[in-house]
Amino acid sequence: RTALLEMALVAQENDQLNRAQQIYSQYLERFSNDPSAAEVCLRQGLLYRQMGAPTMALSKFYAVMTTALRLKLDRLDYYQLLVLQAQTEIADTYYLQGKFSEAAEFLSRLLKLENPQLNQSQIIYKMIRSLSCMNRHTEVVAQAEFFIGKYPETPEIAEVRFLLADSLKKLGRT
Repeated sequence: RTALLEMALVAQENDQLNRAQQIYSQYLERFSNDPSAAEVCLRQGLLYRQMGAPTMALSKFYAVMTTALRLKLDRLDYYQLLVLQAQTEIADTYYLQGKFSEAAEFLSRLLKLENPQLNQSQIIYKMIRSLSCMNRHTEVVAQAEFFIGKYPETPEIAEVRFLLADSLKKLGRT
């Protein structure tokens, strides 16, 4: 098990993404009930997205959730964190594809979780950008004002201010 994981990591570090995918697949075939199977699915999803295969990436991110459900619950916190990361990666995959409607839906689901381990500022920032791309200016204004009040020191603050000003202008509010 350890050798397969290390071989996959070495292949990934050497930018041999197809080889890394093959090794991860072999790992899952041989050790499908292993406690790290969910993490391997997550790694595969990230690799698929990096390789430009977003549909395969999404299926692997969903597999993280189903795999975590069927594994032993002696490491519940670890599995919850993996599932949370998979949910975040699903939203990011839609966001990176420019599917802003789907991205906004998944980002809003993440925000409802109010999990302290989430990077709230990044999620809200992506939500604002998604809403702006969909011309949902009233929602952009609300989210941007919240963002500016709560995260005034983030690097994205200038862009959020611009999106806020742009949305206000399009709403006829100077």
